[in-house]
Amino acid sequence: MANYPPLDCSPVLASPSKSLASNAMAYMSTTPKRSGFLGQSGPDERITLNVGGVRHETHVSTLKNCPQTRLSKLADIHKQTHQKEEYFFDRHPAVFNSVIDFYRTGKSYAFV
Repeated sequence: MANYPPLDCSPVLASPSKSLASNAMAYMSTTPKRSGFLGQSGPDERITLNVGGVRHETHVSTLKNCPQTRLSKLADIHKQTHQKEEYFFDRHPAVFNSVIDFYRTGKSYAFV
């Protein structure tokens, strides 16, 4: 099993003196960029998660950022089966953006 660096779970608070746009730009600049295309295998292989009817496409490597979690285990299964299927979760879709952002950055963001 691979060794992953520990994730920093501390929230990042947006500055109230900055505009919403500049806070959003600061957040977006911390999101890593990845290349790749649909159907690619390897660390940039993509996986589709359907959460409450809203589709989220991300990289398998993103889900592997938090080992020993259900999404990380799902990524393992996805890679082993080599099937390009969509995984459905019967949960409210609004909060999943925060979950997937945590997997991408290792930080929990709270805009106040």
